[in-house]
Amino acid sequence: NPDEEKKLKDPEYIEKIVDSQYHALLETIKDVFGVDLSGSEPSATGGAASDRIELLKLARLAIHYIQAVDSGKAIRVIREMERRYAETKYGEYTHFFSKIKNNLVLSSRYYNLARKYTRQKKRRLARKYYSLARKYTMRAPIFAKMHALYHAEMRSAGISSSAAAEASPEEA
Repeated sequence: NPDEEKKLKDPEYIEKIVDSQYHALLETIKDVFGVDLSGSEPSATGGAASDRIELLKLARLAIHYIQAVDSGKAIRVIREMERRYAETKYGEYTHFFSKIKNNLVLSSRYYNLARKYTRQKKRRLARKYYSLARKYTMRAPIFAKMHALYHAEMRSAGISSSAAAEASPEEA
């Protein structure tokens, strides 16, 4: 946009944008953590909501477990978030994690079935459930490690699209 390009070349306009972002960040830190950083020294405002801090910790913990490919722990943490905060003024922050939890529950269920069928040498069924598990981990970048693990296990078990076609009918 030529008009925006002109504005973005104007140092005063850029300074206004930076100043607005800086003040918004200061206000957010004050509101969320109860710390005023606008002066020369940080000061407590007493406005920190311990609930928000706890929710932030739980969110970070859930993300850690997802990235560590530990669905069970991530699901438990998100359920705790839902239990504590879904019906509070912070409930809107749990919706995203609830969706993540639903994908984790489904992908874990399918992954466990895939592993079961792999052990039973039922390759067609194993492939079907690995594919379903991977489907639920493709929906968000946060699942990248989990998606890669499912794919690697599928390949190491010798299950591919050609293997599924070669599977005997009694395996289905």
